[in-house]
Amino acid sequence: MRFLSSQARWLRLPALLTTCAAGALVFVGVLRAADPPPGANEAASAVQSAQVPAGQAPAVQARPALLIDRARARPTPPGATVAAVYLRIHNAGTAEDRLLRLSTPVADRVQVHETQHEQSMVRMREVAFVDVPANASVEATPGGLHIMLLGLTRPLQNGDRFPLTLVFAHSGTLVANVSVRTDP
Repeated sequence: MRFLSSQARWLRLPALLTTCAAGALVFVGVLRAADPPPGANEAASAVQSAQVPAGQAPAVQARPALLIDRARARPTPPGATVAAVYLRIHNAGTAEDRLLRLSTPVADRVQVHETQHEQSMVRMREVAFVDVPANASVEATPGGLHIMLLGLTRPLQNGDRFPLTLVFAHSGTLVANVSVRTDP
């Protein structure tokens, strides 16, 4: 973008610059060409520093772009009070995001656990959050990171489906549709 006319005259720019969502200065329009007003040299320097060089796209704010898929749980026996959910969170965006909390109507509480192998013991520990890097995936799998449903309100039966709400720091609330099935 050029802010000077081909005759190198200064352009008056009152109220014609605004900021876009990414915080960059954006040129909106021109009222009329004129001789330089007082202080125009300083204003022109500020405007020129906000210009995007020819052939380059303006800077875009980095954003996560999340996709949740492969959400599944195994059927539970009658009387079971816990179950696990496995899924994949893919971030096709240019910024990382963070999974902060989860909920579902089929359980009183939902926690993210990681499986740790210490000496000859396997332990599950709750994690406070899960980072989802830009252009990467995080997968909840058996024997690794997984989602625990605690205090089931009903047994999970083969063929059932239920919503799982995931709250992220930047992407907000997303809902995965979890399918209950015997295959992995």
